Amino acid sequence: MIEDYINGVIKAVVTRSLTNALKEVLKHWGRISEAELNGSNLRGTKAKVCEALQRIAEREQFTLEIIGDLELSYMQLNSSKKIWKVFKIKGSNFKHDLDPRSVRVRLVRSLQLKKMDGVVDGNLRMFAGAMWFRLHLRPVGRRRSKKRATEMYKHCNSVFLLTFPGSPMFIMSRTGVQKCRLVLQAITEVTGAERVVDTNLSGRHVASLADLALNTQQQPNNRFRKMEEKENPLAVSLIKKRKCADQSSSFDDIPHVVDDMSQVKRQRKNILSNVYGAGPHPLLETLEYRFDVKDNNLEDGESNCRALVEIKGKNILEGLCKLGREGFIKFPLPKHLTSVTSLSQNSFTIKDKN
Repeated sequence: MIEDYINGVIKAVVTRSLTNALKEVLKHWGRISEAELNGSNLRGTKAKVCEALQRIAEREQFTLEIIGDLELSYMQLNSSKKIWKVFKIKGSNFKHDLDPRSVRVRLVRSLQLKKMDGVVDGNLRMFAGAMWFRLHLRPVGRRRSKKRATEMYKHCNSVFLLTFPGSPMFIMSRTGVQKCRLVLQAITEVTGAERVVDTNLSGRHVASLADLALNTQQQPNNRFRKMEEKENPLAVSLIKKRKCADQSSSFDDIPHVVDDMSQVKRQRKNILSNVYGAGPHPLLETLEYRFDVKDNNLEDGESNCRALVEIKGKNILEGLCKLGREGFIKFPLPKHLTSVTSLSQNSFTIKDKN
């Protein structure tokens, strides 16, 4: 059964990785020699690569913890493939300068006590200034048939968690309701917190979420985004895309052309820079607004109007800035747009003041 589990992890990582990025994942894992990384066995189809890695795992007698590190390494370099949610611990005396290994052991122990019908595997790796945890909650199947053996490992049973030294924030990959509840209960016990609250901040770009969540001023300082881009070789393509998106044409670059709106545009740009920052904006793909307000124009008399409005895109904040610079958004900007970075959340509920 352990061999099936190990083979399942290898197959999941290989099939989910892009062909040209798999080598970086294996290199980051650190369990494959340089000669084998550059050898012919790890080239060709993904099926052949899986077979080669499975032979290496059998030869080197990789343990469940070692193979769990492979999945965690993959997620560290490919975190944008999951949606992440930010939580904050309240009323905790927990100190983040404790040994991260102790935190891992206590998390696994807490989850194991709560999940009596299964086994919990835990992994820990430091990356981009954060402690990354992999918590795999695998059920123990009653039937031991070959068909059930192949289902021993499931990617959906892995929950990924990260936190930063000195921070009460935890960023967790989105998972099922039951698993989320169990992990939050474990965090509450391990940290000694009174409770763990949802900050209403979520997205796919972990570094942007971290900068927003750990923001002590109105504008994030992009600290962790820079660290992630420095340590993640797969983030280079994201940097190139962002630079291309930042390039915009302006009449100021054309000689002998006078733009009558230059002063107004400059004022808009300054306002937007003060609100969202002058540097690269945090990558948020969604802004969600829930309206629960009174509407006296409804036919059934005075009643509440409830609606959900979602704004989606590759980079919402950059899109808002472009619309603002071109005058498609009225100034002064509404509070529900200006408070995205100051409140560090991208999900809002708008109600009547009464």
